[in-house]
Amino acid sequence: NGLYRGFCQFKADDHDHHRHRKTGQIFIPGMAVGMILIGRLCAVQGILNDERHAGLKSIIGDILLPVVLFNAFFTAQYDGKLLLVFAMVFGSCLLALIAGYALKKFVKPYDRYMPLLMTSFEGGMLGYALYALVAGQDQTSIYAMVDIGQTMFAYTVFLAALKSAEGGRMSPKAMVMNMVHYKACIGMTLGIVLGAL
Repeated sequence: NGLYRGFCQFKADDHDHHRHRKTGQIFIPGMAVGMILIGRLCAVQGILNDERHAGLKSIIGDILLPVVLFNAFFTAQYDGKLLLVFAMVFGSCLLALIAGYALKKFVKPYDRYMPLLMTSFEGGMLGYALYALVAGQDQTSIYAMVDIGQTMFAYTVFLAALKSAEGGRMSPKAMVMNMVHYKACIGMTLGIVLGAL
């Protein structure tokens, strides 16, 4: 009797999960179109000028995103699986960058930026919001497992490649200082340190 009730509960939870995912998949395109229309309306009506846009961006980048990252990394599971996912994501970004260098001769005169366009992905302001819509806010820690590899790649290898494309060079010290001054990175680091304790 207890086994039967457990099975029924499992089926109900599974059904709710699939329904939530389906709702998210339908909702995301509609939300994206709605956001574009709202943005266009703000531009036409002069609601969101450059100064207000900069203020809104500061609120999101300096306050909201660090909090989301802290929560995601604080609730993540730190085990061997995380190291494997980190290595896979970091490695895939690195392979994509190498492929970009191999293909850049075909896209002259824009060849110096080709490797940068081939690698990394948006995991911050957009990635977490979309993942939370599809999988639920309580599941962002799973996305964080993927994002940590991409984030480390972006702040090390990608930045060095970007500086090189611009004719400069970025030292390891400059990379570390860049991470220290970026508030989202501070939120992520605190989440990792406290979550791993």
